[in-house]
Amino acid sequence: MSPTLVKCQNLDYQIGYKRIFKNLSFEIQEKEFWLLLGDNGSGKSTLLKLLYHGTHSAFYFPKKIQMSYVGHSLGLYSSLSLKENLEYFGTISHSKNIEKIPQWLETFRLKKRYLDPIHTFSEGMKKKSAIIRSLLIDSELWLLDEPFNGLDQASVEELKKLLINFSGSILLATHNPEKFLSLATGEMKFENGNLLVRRYVESSY
Repeated sequence: MSPTLVKCQNLDYQIGYKRIFKNLSFEIQEKEFWLLLGDNGSGKSTLLKLLYHGTHSAFYFPKKIQMSYVGHSLGLYSSLSLKENLEYFGTISHSKNIEKIPQWLETFRLKKRYLDPIHTFSEGMKKKSAIIRSLLIDSELWLLDEPFNGLDQASVEELKKLLINFSGSILLATHNPEKFLSLATGEMKFENGNLLVRRYVESSY
């Protein structure tokens, strides 16, 4: 069995009077690829945010780990250029991956817009910029909330390659799990207010 990155035990969470989660439990080990499934509004985004912040008492981390996150809020400063954003986030995260920025700009065809402010970007370009931002962190756990939304087909294929070659663990919220079944360790699925955890028999990840 691989070492545990994070364990969630009996997570209860509510916003105001609305209970979002009750007694949710799961575990993510090193070098695993989990699919997070469920209908819109079932709690996928909320769970990813809570896990990323990692401050809830239900989460146990055997060791300090680096996590990166791409959510619906892309975490970019719209008044700054892409270059300024990546330099800023690279600096505060003490990134070892700054030298890979030119490669990622080529991959996602953003090289010509590197000096332009984020507010001039299309939604797809903003999403690609947020993906590059998240890659600056040398993370052991990559949290992704519907990262393919808004991407053109070429960028979808490039992101798939990044997922396949990622060296850490992944928790991917998606409405299209069939594209990743051959890679996935298993699935966590919200169903009728419960989180059903199913580990696949085999995984090539």
